[in-house]
Amino acid sequence: MKHFLKKILPGSGGDSWVIIETRQSCLRVIFAEVQPKTKRLIIQKQLEVDLEDPSLDAYRATVSDVFKKISPISPAKVAVILDHSQAVELSGNISLMRSDCNSEITRSEFDDLVSRGIWKLLMQQRVAAAKQLLEQEIDIRLIDADIIQVLLDGHRVVNPIGFTARTIEFTCSQTFISKALFNFFSSLLTDDNLALVVEGAALLTSSIKGEMAGGDFLFASIGSKRTVLYEVEGVAVRYLDSFELGRDSLFNSLTAEVGVDSYVASQILNKYKEKDLSNTMKRLVERAISGELAMLSNGIAAHQKNKNIPVYVHAEESLPSCLFVKEFIRRLGLSLKLTEVNEEFVGKRSGFGVQFKHSRISSALSGYEIVIATLANWYDGETAQLRKTASQRARWIQSGQ
Repeated sequence: MKHFLKKILPGSGGDSWVIIETRQSCLRVIFAEVQPKTKRLIIQKQLEVDLEDPSLDAYRATVSDVFKKISPISPAKVAVILDHSQAVELSGNISLMRSDCNSEITRSEFDDLVSRGIWKLLMQQRVAAAKQLLEQEIDIRLIDADIIQVLLDGHRVVNPIGFTARTIEFTCSQTFISKALFNFFSSLLTDDNLALVVEGAALLTSSIKGEMAGGDFLFASIGSKRTVLYEVEGVAVRYLDSFELGRDSLFNSLTAEVGVDSYVASQILNKYKEKDLSNTMKRLVERAISGELAMLSNGIAAHQKNKNIPVYVHAEESLPSCLFVKEFIRRLGLSLKLTEVNEEFVGKRSGFGVQFKHSRISSALSGYEIVIATLANWYDGETAQLRKTASQRARWIQSGQ
């Protein structure tokens, strides 16, 4: 099964990718070509399967069934984007002293320093990672790593090779998953295929950091059933909390208020988003969902250190636009200001855009913002080599355990 991958658009000059994206509600496998120079993500095909059973056995069975439908051919790069319940991304700073501060840093020395830094951070973070994954410490694995920034004697550099310094400091992120999930992906993919593994929501914060210019903010990722909160301080991302309130709650309140099934409720919310409802129906929708939105807003506001900290919100599926309207939030008795992180938001900041090889694909499930952010991070000219070095050293460390 390791040789299932397909070269998407041969001869077009781009990079072939298979993106495996896990959401709370579904599994999505995207076949695409990335053209780095023009920053285009061209989607040729995608498969979507509902994830009704959250268990690991059901997930493995679903992924395996999807892979059986893919014809074996030449390899492509694979990006695995996981839900917060499956992966934990932790970040931290590590400072190391060099033995000879007058010599220039070579590639081999830098690789060794990265290995030492990742190992040191791994020892610090594995207890917290195991706790968040609800696993024993022995049953988790480091699957990927990234170097967010490098400081030489306190000064930021993009490429430390050729510089002299007494101290080198890394800000690193590390992605942990369970041993069982690690073994599963290892049975499906080769190291040559597997380009990166990320916790999708945590990675998405990279699109906001540039706008905030190092400032702090809160980030809420809203899925079908659960909301996960993160705090971002400078370049570091920290998990805060999660609570059982998601988009399904909005559907349930609307179906109860209007007396329709979930499908009709979904259509009503879509028409609300498109401003295709009468004023009477619009007010009915807002009244029906105001209680759930107030609970959601209060859950986020409870973690604000002060009212001036910006709050960014991402949802797997579009939320009612009233959540981001100041007047509506004020009517709920809240002072919270929310900014939506959607495909347009990420596209503008990364420069990446999505195209579809076939027009019928564009009518499928939308919301490619996490995919765009993941690939934009991979192709970032300043940090791409650092990220790839960290990933290689992390897997080398894990293989030795």
